[in-house]
Formats: sequence, structure tokens, C-alpha cells
Amino acid sequence: MTQFPRDLRAMAVSAHPIRLCIDCRHQGQACLPGLMLMGRLTAAIDSARPGAEFEISGTAQITACSRPCQIAWRATAQGAWVFGDVADSADLEDLVAGARRAEQGMGQAQVPGSAAAIVSRAGALS
Repeated sequence: MTQFPRDLRAMAVSAHPIRLCIDCRHQGQACLPGLMLMGRLTAAIDSARPGAEFEISGTAQITACSRPCQIAWRATAQGAWVFGDVADSADLEDLVAGARRAEQGMGQAQVPGSAAAIVSRAGALS
């Protein structure tokens, strides 16, 4: 199980707790820049309380790691997805679908097209 840095553990009690964290296959641990982005996204969603139609997505080049990589993300009022080391040609819909399969235990512990994945969902952990 991934151990989160102390300053990121509070995300487990947010309105959007982490439901899935697939370690980066390059680093062998959770994607820390991805977790930091997830924390900021979910904190903003918790604070803003957007409507059901809200969605934001994008990509960023991350240099805070031992190797440069591109992170892709999507955030809605219901949840957020962050993917590490994705290609420019990666399809965000395919990444989210792969994360949903992994989250439901219907696939392997990787999301095709990404080296790491982090998923949060609105609601209490069950």
C-alpha cells in the first residue's frame, strides 16, 4: 500500500478521498507531483462546490521528478483523475475508462497509456 507524505494524508478525509493510487512504474512509488495536483484540485472543488455540469481538464509538464513527464487530469464535482507520464496523443476518455476498470478491480494494476494513476471520488469511504 502506498504511504502518503504527512501533508497529503489529509486528503483521505476530504470530501473527495483518494479511491485509487497506482504507483508510478518509473519511480516505484506514488506520483508525488500528481498527489500534490490532486490535493489542489480536490481542495478547490470542495471549496467552490461547483454544479453537476462542471468539468476541467488539462496537462502539465512536470519537472519535480527524477525524469520529466507529462501529467494529464480531469476534475468534476463528482471526482478527479490524475495520470502520470502520458503521451501527447493520449486520449483522456480512455485513461479515465482504464482507471474506472482498475478501481473496480476489473483489470490489471496499471492504466494503459499512463505510468501512474490517482483517483478521488466525492463521498465517504466505504
